[in-house]
Amino acid sequence: MADASGTAGRRRAAAWAGFLGAAAAGAAAIALVRWAGPPIYCGDGYFHIRFARLILEEGISRTFPWFQESFQRDAYTNFNLLYHVFLMPFTFLKDLTTAARVAAVAGGTATVVAFWWSLRSLEVRAPLLWTLLLLGAAPEYLFRLTFTRPLVLSLGLASLGTVAILKGKMRWAAAAAAVWAHLHSSLHLLPAVALAHDALREAPGETCLRRFRTAAWTLGGAAAGLLVSPFFPNDLRFWAVANLGVLRHAWERGDEARVATELAAMPSDVFLLANAGPAAAMLLAVVLLAGGRRLTDQARTLLVVASGFLGLSLVSQRFAEHWAPYSILLLAVAARDAELDDFAGVPALLRGAARTVAGSKALRRIATALAFAAALALLGWSVSANRRAAAAETAEDYGPVSRWMAEHVPHGDTLFHPGYDEFGPLFFHDTGRRFLIGLDPAYFRATDETRFRLWGRIARGELADVWEPIRKTFGCRWVFLPARFVSLRRILERDPRFERVYGDREASVYAVADDPGYVGDWTVRGPFPDPRRSLWTEGMPAGGDRGKTVRVSGFLDFRSILGIPASVQDVCAVAETTLDAPAGSRLEIAVTSDDAVRVIAGSSVLIERSPWLDPPPGTPGGPALDLAALGSRRRAAPTYRAEIAGAGDRILLRVESCAKGGDFGFFLQESEHRGQLPI
Repeated sequence: MADASGTAGRRRAAAWAGFLGAAAAGAAAIALVRWAGPPIYCGDGYFHIRFARLILEEGISRTFPWFQESFQRDAYTNFNLLYHVFLMPFTFLKDLTTAARVAAVAGGTATVVAFWWSLRSLEVRAPLLWTLLLLGAAPEYLFRLTFTRPLVLSLGLASLGTVAILKGKMRWAAAAAAVWAHLHSSLHLLPAVALAHDALREAPGETCLRRFRTAAWTLGGAAAGLLVSPFFPNDLRFWAVANLGVLRHAWERGDEARVATELAAMPSDVFLLANAGPAAAMLLAVVLLAGGRRLTDQARTLLVVASGFLGLSLVSQRFAEHWAPYSILLLAVAARDAELDDFAGVPALLRGAARTVAGSKALRRIATALAFAAALALLGWSVSANRRAAAAETAEDYGPVSRWMAEHVPHGDTLFHPGYDEFGPLFFHDTGRRFLIGLDPAYFRATDETRFRLWGRIARGELADVWEPIRKTFGCRWVFLPARFVSLRRILERDPRFERVYGDREASVYAVADDPGYVGDWTVRGPFPDPRRSLWTEGMPAGGDRGKTVRVSGFLDFRSILGIPASVQDVCAVAETTLDAPAGSRLEIAVTSDDAVRVIAGSSVLIERSPWLDPPPGTPGGPALDLAALGSRRRAAPTYRAEIAGAGDRILLRVESCAKGGDFGFFLQESEHRGQLPI
């Protein structure tokens, strides 16, 4: 009796030592990495920590007014509700960025401990050693554990739920699946593992209904979680979009929609090199299983699940964070099941040495100490590599621009923004603005494919004139433009209807004018090749073909209308229209263009500017640029003004232009009174 009590005591002590070791190693590794970089270097982390405080202050809502171009605006589902509940205690810290850091360490540590517990439940030898091996051999997995994202806790729940399935604990598996429905949108993972296990396990004489009872329980738990959710039935559609829609979106249109690189595929050799640890673990596990006498149900299921995640990781690298723990779990189970005598190919000398170590308590301790030292050294390398990666992160905080918008952009106004990952930081600093979309563009696409494609074309700078879709289609009076969207910035800065009212290193804000400018019919003639650049001085062709009649609002794009390739530079064109000029009126016209432009009203030349003959300020050969005077109103294209005295009839307005650079065209605005045109 005393021996049994002593053995139980030693087991409890070993369990506590393993638990504390896993918690200490996980917390130390995650904290060392997290504090090496910016306070928050995962864009979604900004959103989650701020939204947790918002729920605490205002309660749960079935709408999400911050997304104006998503079905979630009126039918919201929060699959991360339990994660936000987990974050709530941390939001009492004064600094939410510190709260996000501390919460990330707590969440990541919980997942590490869950993995250790799973190994112990499967009766794997030295579960702490395998846990250290996971953190050391899978640096990408460790880096993801430092994020303030619900994915982290879902990885821990995946380990616990998988063990419940492998051990036939149906009710525990169902409970884990039900909890998952309120933690992360990937709630189908555990039912899929349960289905694989029931299909693969040896079940002689069992009926089909009894064979798949674990899968039925697990699927029932997931369904129950969906049904009792405060967001039912909205959660059904969101689950489909968040899983099927997001992956379809990434695989079909990744480049077009600028999907985050975390969903993109990596070249196989690059991916396997970056994940050499999990790859080696899986390969060694296959060798052990192939040489064994019998493949257990648990090993068979883990082999299929790990192989499935490997295949998914090759087409979308973000599945690697699931593949890594399953590959280590597979290797640990394979090592548990292995018998030295199963491997006839192992030299007798090595088998003898292994038996000698196994038979000596002192040698076993030395071998164990060496194994732990190697695992800790590998963990140190992983932490060091991740610290360098975290230090290299350049998170866009958008703090200064957020504070400016809080004072100048009316509460409830919708920002036009060409990306989606800027939503998190902006929401973090000020919840008063509205956005087109955030977190993932697939939500936009699932809501309205046509509007989604238009948004993408604007963002990529494919439209010559973006005023109409931004102001009219999306109803935005403000454009928030991150610095990386260079093509769109050039379009906005040549357009007088967009006024740059704020700018810093990270982003700019543009006010969108209500006045669309001149809207009318134009007759466009050309193109006229001008290899010697002589047409500007010798005169454009007059009359000739009837030209093309187009109705234009805003930018008259000669290249698009006349089909002029961007590579053709020395070319000219002419556009004509008629303006109402009542007797006694005085019209003011403004032409904005960075090309050579000559404006003729009737027989009078009103404007004549050439970037070759009259270089604008700040360009080679031109006058100095007065930066103090320009301030934030800098534009790529200058605006030229002139007056027309009305004579009681319509007047013919002719615009002659020769291209300079990629853009080729102009904006025309008119007003019956001076001073009404935006500068």
